[in-house]
Amino acid sequence: MRNTLALVLMVFGIVGCASVLFTGNFIAEVSDEVDVLAMSYPEQYSLQDIESLKSSKDLEYEYLESRVVKNVNDLKTGEPWTFAEAMNLKTGKKFHIGNIPFGFQTKKYKYSAVELARLNCELLYQSECVISLKGGDGPTQIIYRNLEDYELRQAQNKRTKEINRQTKIATRKREEEETKRRKQNIIIGLTQRCEEYGFSGESNINACIQREAQHDKELALQRLELQRSYAQNVTEPVQEEEDLPFLVKFLGDVAIGVAENLADPAFQRDMQQQRQINELKANQKNDIFRNCRPNC
Repeated sequence: MRNTLALVLMVFGIVGCASVLFTGNFIAEVSDEVDVLAMSYPEQYSLQDIESLKSSKDLEYEYLESRVVKNVNDLKTGEPWTFAEAMNLKTGKKFHIGNIPFGFQTKKYKYSAVELARLNCELLYQSECVISLKGGDGPTQIIYRNLEDYELRQAQNKRTKEINRQTKIATRKREEEETKRRKQNIIIGLTQRCEEYGFSGESNINACIQREAQHDKELALQRLELQRSYAQNVTEPVQEEEDLPFLVKFLGDVAIGVAENLADPAFQRDMQQQRQINELKANQKNDIFRNCRPNC
């Protein structure tokens, strides 16, 4: 095993306002007879990058002095010593490293047991590894028990993400339908008002709708200003009676004739059908004999 560097441990702790410097030598404990590679930010490089950069001498790295400790349960624990285990995603085989002081740094770099475990697992098995266990300076955290556990968890995560995606789509669709319904009701109300005023013909009714929308927009703006002014003078949150910003925006669009629904033939048909339904309901309410037919 290559032992090229004598490492000086520098772990910084804070006690009150004073910094305490710990120094000392250590030997990494590993599961396999390997040259333990250490480098900062290894996640930035692929395995191919690391191998090629090592060959070209463009990658700054070092090897840690190490000894084999086969059983992960025999690794040194307790502050400041940490350990981590990584699992290969192709084979399920594991590599662990321990006796690593928390946050230790050499003259060149600062490392963690997690980084060292994943990096050297991938170098050992030449494919992707994930952290499956870590601890030493606190309770041991079991992340994945084995490859089957990892695959099951990934499948669960995938299902959860798909459920969340479908939920977002359904929520967005409901919101769009609700917005369309609200716009439709506003247009229907304005149309009925103009017809009650005596306007007829599409161009005359549309011109009336735009004037009435402008009037309603101004009223909504006044209510919005009053609401905001009142909210500034009270400590408890003020609950809005309706979505006034939405109302102001849509009525403004109607007033200048750019509301998309006004030019939509399908919307016009829906509006006509809704108007007829409303008229039937109104006629039924005004029919004093509706409850006794046909025996009136």
